[in-house]
Amino acid sequence: MRLDLESLLLEKVNVLIGELSVSNASHVDLSQALIQYINLRDRIPGVRKWVVCKSDFLQNQSLDANISAGLEKLVSAAKAGEDLRPWLHDAIFADKQDALMNDWGIQHFHLGGTFEATKNGRKRIARTGDVLFARHHEDTGYLYLIGICNHRSFSEKNLLEIVQRNWPDLLVHAKIENLIDISHSPTGSEIHQLRKNQVNSAVEIGGTFFVGPGGGYTTSGHSTKAVMKALGVTRLLRSLQEEVDSNQLQVRFVVQDRSVFLVDDTKDRHRLVL
Repeated sequence: MRLDLESLLLEKVNVLIGELSVSNASHVDLSQALIQYINLRDRIPGVRKWVVCKSDFLQNQSLDANISAGLEKLVSAAKAGEDLRPWLHDAIFADKQDALMNDWGIQHFHLGGTFEATKNGRKRIARTGDVLFARHHEDTGYLYLIGICNHRSFSEKNLLEIVQRNWPDLLVHAKIENLIDISHSPTGSEIHQLRKNQVNSAVEIGGTFFVGPGGGYTTSGHSTKAVMKALGVTRLLRSLQEEVDSNQLQVRFVVQDRSVFLVDDTKDRHRLVL
């Protein structure tokens, strides 16, 4: 009987989406399933002991006692290797796009002091008006805490200025080389409107220009990184399907550390697929 890799991977990815989002995933289109899973994987910090770095801005902030306690609760959880999903915003789990994350690679964490349950039973920290803006890097295990601001700060380039001042290496990949000036550097409110219309824009910081530190977004609002990764997976799958068919291989998909491998037991080999 022929093994249909696309159907097998779709089934596996739907299960992974359900596990990460604590919901039932029922995608029938592999590309859409891949995009959602890649988004979830990029946005949800892995369960590990994080190295936490605080910016100069955050260290000098005068915080409300409750917010300060909420911050320390989050930091302790991150350092201890606890699941950080309860601190994330709900839109992640509802398969909604995060323009700030897609654009600048920055996400926000709520800083409540107690846990509560959502309608579907998912545990979350109590919501707060002021939120922590941060970046997490799975490849290094570092969690960079930028600052605590209100929800109106999502498009304020001060967030990127803090990142550039404290950890300039995090923005090197987004630097536009040999650009002297642009006719207009968008304001925070203009950046907000550009994001609503899925328009990527450059940001000037100290005479240097950056575009899409988070990878940018497509005209549909989806993460460009997620879309490109999904396309790469579907292309690879077609090639693997031909190999499986021509050699009558018996293979299976295996998940390890949120990555998906295609395992060929007959030849004792495996290949990273997702």
